[in-house]
Amino acid sequence: MPTFYPPTIKDLPGVLPESRGIARDLGRHYKYSRSRSVVRRAGHWVAVDYPLDTEITETSGFLGGHTYTVTDAVAAELVADGFVVT
Repeated sequence: MPTFYPPTIKDLPGVLPESRGIARDLGRHYKYSRSRSVVRRAGHWVAVDYPLDTEITETSGFLGGHTYTVTDAVAAELVADGFVVT
């Protein structure tokens, strides 16, 4: 069975508005990996940062940071929409 791990992106950390000086300057240069969720919208799989509760079900969504075993049909759909399935 194929496995799917939702994608990650390199992102800048959020900076509090009251941050100043060296803390803000250093924070701008530090990137970290962040997982994204993958949901089905309008018949296509898309990566989102904040999925709706109704979008994450056993057949229509994958929360970021987890590994999933998927069927061959779902794997083919994910690959067709640009995701990597192993």
